[in-house]
Amino acid sequence: MELGQFEALLAQKAVKKGCFTSIIWQSDVTLRAAYKDSYDIKKVTQGVARLGVNYGHIKEIRERGTEPQSLPYGAWKKGKENIIIEHNGGYQLRMTKTNNFRHKGKVAYYLNGVEIAKDKLQEMNVVVPSYWDRGGHETPVFNVKLENVLKIGRE
Repeated sequence: MELGQFEALLAQKAVKKGCFTSIIWQSDVTLRAAYKDSYDIKKVTQGVARLGVNYGHIKEIRERGTEPQSLPYGAWKKGKENIIIEHNGGYQLRMTKTNNFRHKGKVAYYLNGVEIAKDKLQEMNVVVPSYWDRGGHETPVFNVKLENVLKIGRE
């Protein structure tokens, strides 16, 4: 999704800072070197997140002693603070998890455009093993490249 298109959607859907927002995004799955030209594997996540949160109000952030509005890289886009990060000529969407079991994300994997079960994908052994072991450092906030956002808000 392009920046202008994203900003128009935010306005059209009246997404306000801190609101719970339905969102779908994708990411590339890291493949073993031998398979990079053979397969296109995407992870598509559908869930609910909050945009534009004041991170100083998040308990986990306060407990870490982290400066709430600081960024480890990039800068906030002027007028879209706490929502859009500018970095290396691109944009990222800053989202906050809801920690509500009803908002748990749903994940699907696609192999060359066709949905495939996670266990079948693991059996194929084309994904780097470290991809499956990423869960140890979860944080309440995360970023998604704007071009990977497929849908935001309900229809």
